[in-house]
Amino acid sequence: MKIIILFCTLFMLIGAYSLSFAQTPDTLWTRTFGGPGNDYVYDLKQTSDGGYILAGSGTFGTGGWNIYLVKTDAGGDTIWTRFFDADDSDWASSVRQTDDDGYIVACHGFTNLIKLNEYGDSLWSHDYGIVANSVWLTDDGGYIIGGGVIQDPCIIKTDSLGNVIWNHVYNSDYFGRINYIQQTFDGEYMAVGTANSVQNWSDYYIMKIDDSGDTLWTRSYGSTGPEEAYCAQQTSDGGYILSGLFFWTVKTDARGDTVWSRYYGYGGTGCAFSIQETRDGGYIIGGRVNRPFTEDAQFYLVKTDPDGNVDWDFEYGGTGWDLGHNVCQTDDGGYAIAGWSDSCGIGGMDILLIRLGYPTEVKETFAPVPEYTSLSGNYPNPFNSSTTIEFTLDRPQIVALTVYDLLGREIRTLLNEKKSAGKHRIPFDASPLSSGVYFYMLQAGDKIETKRMLLLR
Repeated sequence: MKIIILFCTLFMLIGAYSLSFAQTPDTLWTRTFGGPGNDYVYDLKQTSDGGYILAGSGTFGTGGWNIYLVKTDAGGDTIWTRFFDADDSDWASSVRQTDDDGYIVACHGFTNLIKLNEYGDSLWSHDYGIVANSVWLTDDGGYIIGGGVIQDPCIIKTDSLGNVIWNHVYNSDYFGRINYIQQTFDGEYMAVGTANSVQNWSDYYIMKIDDSGDTLWTRSYGSTGPEEAYCAQQTSDGGYILSGLFFWTVKTDARGDTVWSRYYGYGGTGCAFSIQETRDGGYIIGGRVNRPFTEDAQFYLVKTDPDGNVDWDFEYGGTGWDLGHNVCQTDDGGYAIAGWSDSCGIGGMDILLIRLGYPTEVKETFAPVPEYTSLSGNYPNPFNSSTTIEFTLDRPQIVALTVYDLLGREIRTLLNEKKSAGKHRIPFDASPLSSGVYFYMLQAGDKIETKRMLLLR
């Protein structure tokens, strides 16, 4: 039996698609949200229906900050908006879609966690007396929350109704508040934030934590100036990627040891608030930069390859303050970025959502029969609830396509039948599954090939 790894050869053999995703995407549309006051967005996710959920703060006639959520369709048009007015000093910092198509929202202020149904109605809420910066759905149906008490880093584990299972506050002499938290593939947790440093002003830090909240190991990263980490992700190779102030980005292995680090954007300006591994194994990093020789700010995106080399970057803004904050790769391989701007809208700062993509008129010309049977990477990867697996056959034959979990247990057989020669795409609905790494294996004659995919909730 042979294992065939055929990314480059596949693109040379199949002449049907001439589109190169290394080029800077086009702006497909923009949308603004908000009222006459100042409105801000601190998180953005694409939802299972192809639309978007935006979470932040607004000041609609209340005089203070209030939790503000906007749900849109795939074209960015509003489906519903919700305000939660707790104490005129609350805002939503993190949002995720839940398995029931509702949402879980982490908040600053007198409300820390809100569970919404799919229509945006509140089902329950909790105040834990912390600053909640990040929330993640856990495999047991509950939630893990990262943030702080005053300046102390704090993590809270809850059940599915938000009731506290355990609560840990960590060493504040070095670590500051947690800005991002995630359940890792092994069922434990990673948390990222900014550490105090006498030598370097401040450093990035990452903590690996077991399922009871006890620290397994910590790492810090810094140079000669201030480093403040605001975003991170576990990557499909089991390592981690972190970014933040000045777009300084650090890639590590599974033990937190540095693999590479890079600065992006204009040197010494701006900040990254969002980072995501893309379907090609590279990374998309979003935030804002200051224009050279001006005080103006603008949206900024940078797309890299797996080694951190720049594929392309993107800037957007007018003559005022255009502050990008969050980015996500969309199901079709494009991107959405959200932030706030005083260059558009009806007054003050308004939330701005920008959709980036590639030309949809991809011409299909004559595609010769492939010389090899091969399995392509699934798209998108990482993915939220569904993805598409693509493979090519050099001749008609019986094909089996099977999904396994990290322990090698069979999850689902997607295909077991005879297929014609050529290219095939098979959808995979992972909505009943928990976050983690899964493998898909193609068996066609004496050819066996396996690839990895990452499900993120």
